[in-house]
Amino acid sequence: MSTRRPVILVFIGLIAGLLAGPLTAAAQELALNGAGTRKAFFIDLYTCSLWVAAPTRSEDELLNRDTPARVKILVHGNPPGAAPPEDWAALLKSELSGKYYKLTKRTYRDLEEGDEIIVQYPDGEGTSVSVNGEHILTDPGRALMVAILEQWIGPEPVSDELKVALLDPQD
Repeated sequence: MSTRRPVILVFIGLIAGLLAGPLTAAAQELALNGAGTRKAFFIDLYTCSLWVAAPTRSEDELLNRDTPARVKILVHGNPPGAAPPEDWAALLKSELSGKYYKLTKRTYRDLEEGDEIIVQYPDGEGTSVSVNGEHILTDPGRALMVAILEQWIGPEPVSDELKVALLDPQD
């Protein structure tokens, strides 16, 4: 076993305690597909976990199958600011209908350390977003969930390390 493996196992143990599972979307139980921390310049920005009905290492399956999924984000430090960053705004504008985009911009607030963001897609119920348990919006369909997942597990992820962690179901 490499010296890196025990550190990873300890990290996964901490994440598992932090993110306690299993979770449910609608009435379906979801299993942890993977979890990791997004870093920038050695600073932890957020911890992200991906929960799905059938864990897999396949990004294609996760992006293309129409089954329940949930992303849980725990914010570390003090991120973006009073308005969505430009790349987030572009992503949201392209995926949300006009009224939901306006609602998102209107309800956007500074995130703080300890905030929890949940994005989930229960079968056929649209993609919902909540912050600290407060429902922000539900967008019809799965497009918003796919767009969010693509940021982490798509062909050009924001972090290769986070992509690997999210696509690492523990057998």
